[in-house]
Amino acid sequence: MIEYKNESFWFEVIQENENEDWVEGEWYRRFVILKLTKEQLEKEFEVHEDFQRYVGNHWDYKKLNPPPKFEEGKMNEFYDKHLEYVRSRPFEENIVVGWMEN
Repeated sequence: MIEYKNESFWFEVIQENENEDWVEGEWYRRFVILKLTKEQLEKEFEVHEDFQRYVGNHWDYKKLNPPPKFEEGKMNEFYDKHLEYVRSRPFEENIVVGWMEN
């Protein structure tokens, strides 16, 4: 997630120039920024909270809320519950609000 003007958006890599032949100064990743529906945002925060609970918060950059208590050794519970959803991000119809590159 990315936050802009107190609103949360989804972002993801859409193109990479990352391989063993890359030339310095030409490496990049392009990201698309998408506006999610209220329901999609709620689902993303639910999935993220379960990730924190069962896998960890090691991917969190900015903590939005205090994370739930970590339940060690229960990583499979997250993937059993959310793997199909995580692999099928249904955002193809969402509005693109921006692009970024690094």
